[in-house]
Amino acid sequence: MDRTKMKDLIKKILKEELLTESAFTQEIAVDLWKNVLAYPQNRTKKTYDYLDYVDGETAFGALHWTTSGFPQLYEIMGNTITKHYFGKTVEEMIEFSKSVNGEELEYEWWEDGMNDFINGPYNESVQNQAIHDKFSQKFARSKYGGVINKWTTLREFAIGMSLINSAPACFLRGKQYGWDAEEMMRDYCKGTGEKSNIPSSEESGCYKTRGCRSRCENINKFYPAPSKSGYVWSDEEHDKYCS
Repeated sequence: MDRTKMKDLIKKILKEELLTESAFTQEIAVDLWKNVLAYPQNRTKKTYDYLDYVDGETAFGALHWTTSGFPQLYEIMGNTITKHYFGKTVEEMIEFSKSVNGEELEYEWWEDGMNDFINGPYNESVQNQAIHDKFSQKFARSKYGGVINKWTTLREFAIGMSLINSAPACFLRGKQYGWDAEEMMRDYCKGTGEKSNIPSSEESGCYKTRGCRSRCENINKFYPAPSKSGYVWSDEEHDKYCS
């Protein structure tokens, strides 16, 4: 093998190793959730022990999982845990969620079981895995640019988690930016939704979101933009789009 081919091979190996080391791990996912999606927790109420209604639908836990998200939680719990707290198998719990259509809290046995689960030893570990699985599965999809193998920084994944969690339609617009996370953040933060104060003639952001989101501030607070090349949600923009 000549020197040029050898260098190319070494570069390929190093690149693959870099991606492996900077993979979107569970620890990373949970840290990003705490610092961006759930910060400050006393305002967002995205906590491990949340159990109430959101938009008229039963919601639970760190990401306010609802009927559509419960199957993933039950599968992570497995039959041993679901039987212990609910007296039913994973399959039975999934079928139950499908049948009640967001009204789990109307069933006393379910509410009692979930409260016991919240106060038990498995709550955080199950939810941590669910947080990771939810976003890693999205990031891996070709529909979302397969960014899990393209992005390498905490900031990029923080931006991606914000969009996936609250404005997935805006995430899809990332294709027009070559999945550049900084451009995706700019698009997300400014927005042109109905509740935005942006003049209708100014098409500066994703029309699926109103912009002016606290997560834009959280991203820059905990994961500062790279010098010169990053997007910063400035005080001027906050005054323009939020006041």
